[in-house]
Amino acid sequence: MPGTQLGDRASIEPRFELALQGIWIAFQPIVAWSEEALVRTSEASLVRPPDFFDAAERLNRVHDLGRLVRRQIALEVQAAQAGLTFVNVHPRDLNDSELFDEGAPLTTVASRVVIEISERASLHDVAGLAARLSRLRELGFRIAIDDVGAGYAGLSAFARLEPDFVKLDISLVRNVDLSPKKRGLVKAIANVCSVNLGMSVICEGVERSGERDVLVEDGLNLFQGHLFAKAASGFPEPTW
Repeated sequence: MPGTQLGDRASIEPRFELALQGIWIAFQPIVAWSEEALVRTSEASLVRPPDFFDAAERLNRVHDLGRLVRRQIALEVQAAQAGLTFVNVHPRDLNDSELFDEGAPLTTVASRVVIEISERASLHDVAGLAARLSRLRELGFRIAIDDVGAGYAGLSAFARLEPDFVKLDISLVRNVDLSPKKRGLVKAIANVCSVNLGMSVICEGVERSGERDVLVEDGLNLFQGHLFAKAASGFPEPTW
């Protein structure tokens, strides 16, 4: 499990501070027209994003990490004048008043930002979730569910978030061209989301042309993965 080797609170805290000081933002294209911002740090002991976020949770520093990340992403988006940028937000950050502040750095570029909420984490601790999501949309943000197929929230997340975008987890996409059952599942999820619910579907973790070709054949056209570009600082150009 992520974070199980991090140690006790006393040993985590100084490393977490170093990780905050060494934070940087990587971007990975979503083909055909967006980018996703990914958190990275130069602190070796927390270089894996799951460990970094687990440390933030254990130290009750999720808001500190979230605010720093959003501030840096806002600067990158302003400088690059990019299209849409997807920004991962921990469910606990939905309780942070700064996220809804009209003067917050990320709000200034809200029309070009999609708030991405992972299905791996629980939304039950978010008070007044519907009102908070409505406020984000008023500010100009759009909403996405991340890691669909890997979490435990299931259909309840769709009902509660009513997202504009759905990101299929890499576990569903990996070798989809080699598994008729997996292909059928992806196609069914995509059909319900796009046709019945009006949501755009993004396939994460596309690494082989065979995966891409099958997904295209089944009507999907938004992809992210090493086949097109690896995550890097700045806004990397995808390869086709």
